[in-house]
Amino acid sequence: MKIREQFRKFRAAYPALIPELNLDTINWNIFAFLFFILIPLFLYLIQLLILTETIPYPVAIKYFVLTFNDPNFANMFLSNYIHSVFDYNHIYQNVLSSITIFLMIYLYFLFVLPYIKFKIPSFQFRFNPRAFVLTLIVIFCYLPFSISGISIYFGKILGKSIAWGYSGLLYTFLGFFFYLIVELLITITLQKASGTIPSPSNFRTGSSPPGAGQEQQGNDYAVLSASLIFACVFVPFLMIAFILSELIQPGTGVFAHLGGFMLGFIIAPVIEMLTLSRLKKQKNAFCVILTLIVVVPAVFWLPFV
Repeated sequence: MKIREQFRKFRAAYPALIPELNLDTINWNIFAFLFFILIPLFLYLIQLLILTETIPYPVAIKYFVLTFNDPNFANMFLSNYIHSVFDYNHIYQNVLSSITIFLMIYLYFLFVLPYIKFKIPSFQFRFNPRAFVLTLIVIFCYLPFSISGISIYFGKILGKSIAWGYSGLLYTFLGFFFYLIVELLITITLQKASGTIPSPSNFRTGSSPPGAGQEQQGNDYAVLSASLIFACVFVPFLMIAFILSELIQPGTGVFAHLGGFMLGFIIAPVIEMLTLSRLKKQKNAFCVILTLIVVVPAVFWLPFV
């Protein structure tokens, strides 16, 4: 009964929580249509055009398959949106994984954050729609080149000759999602440390011996600092270790997955700082950093051709 009552109260408070978190600044129905319907249909449509030879095989091989010995602008981009015609599970698994990751991002913004705000009214968070939209644009339009550059360099080292698949971008979104989780943990940690979110110890009653409160506060800060380090290092490290475990699977683009994950994890905070910076010099600096993050992986293989 307690859970049902809590859910009823949360549902009643929900309409007011969305504007408080600035989540009403974006149309989430468009997000849902784009990620749950349009993108899966787009991936299947490209696959169908190749299978039915509407896109002739010579054209598909030249412009849609990333050939490490003959890469070009087109196949470095388009190879991230097609799948193996010899393995039907390839596209099915990637589409299913993409819907799962998009659902986690969707629930994070529209359920997790409002519920935290409901449980902790003093929790301070404002959704940044400009950063969110810009992150999506960078991932879909520019990171395919970065992922392909990583695939070319490490693919040759591993003795491979071609690559294709949406999984590199999937891991980019997974990296973005991990950033959101780490950002949330850090936000809560810092707000507890600053007193924005009251510590449970603040509600205790009774007297304490002299110096006990100061000692407890010192212990609290130590725990919060340790939590901060844990969130920043261990959470992404765990995912990196999982990706590297795929090395035993010869057909898997491990380094494209790893590169995609790290790019998604890194570009999100840079774009956040870029959109929130007030000074022009700061904006320019973050623009340069973002450009380097995207461009360097896309071209660093060139001297080794």
